[in-house]
Amino acid sequence: MKGIKVFLTENKRGISLLLNLLVVALILIFLMPDIISDGISSFSHHHTWSCLMGLVSSVIYLIWGTANRNAAESPKWLRIIRYLAASALAMTFITSVTFISGAAGYVETMIMDKGIIFRTLIPLLTVVSFAFFEPYAEIGTSFAFLNIIPTGIYFGIMAYLNMAGSIDGPYYFLEYDNLPGIGRFSWALLMIGGAYEVGRFIIFLGKAGNGKA
Repeated sequence: MKGIKVFLTENKRGISLLLNLLVVALILIFLMPDIISDGISSFSHHHTWSCLMGLVSSVIYLIWGTANRNAAESPKWLRIIRYLAASALAMTFITSVTFISGAAGYVETMIMDKGIIFRTLIPLLTVVSFAFFEPYAEIGTSFAFLNIIPTGIYFGIMAYLNMAGSIDGPYYFLEYDNLPGIGRFSWALLMIGGAYEVGRFIIFLGKAGNGKA
């Protein structure tokens, strides 16, 4: 066990590059064909948005990490980009486990129909890489508010399109025609508040993973 811990500690940079490369490969292999075949309708799913954020941030990290293999710390701008991607993907994972799987079934949501790729593997790989293997840079708890932005944009657009009758769902808590007024407000508040708390958790995890908590 001690030997494994030493190996992981001494090879953190290489492991982080490998994890990010794996994330990029999974997204290119499994998500891009769906976007090409389904077109704009694929963007109705939260995992599409969060995975694309993960793709962009992983590519940026791979470029920086390859060019700066001996850097002891990450530049703050890169740490923030990685934080936003990790938080967005964590939101995908948590909402899928807690809410979506409750209606559609856990196996169907988290494993079947590429769920194991989009809702499980990519979020976990990204969060693990960010928290435990990538070079650290201090991010204060105040940055948790940043996670509200991508979540608010997604749910704002989806809520508007549902109310306008342009789409239906894709999640039951976005089917506004079937929700009372208080239900609409409650779900919006829950998602925004949830995004903030998830952001705080990812920041804490990043500190704990680097002995800074």
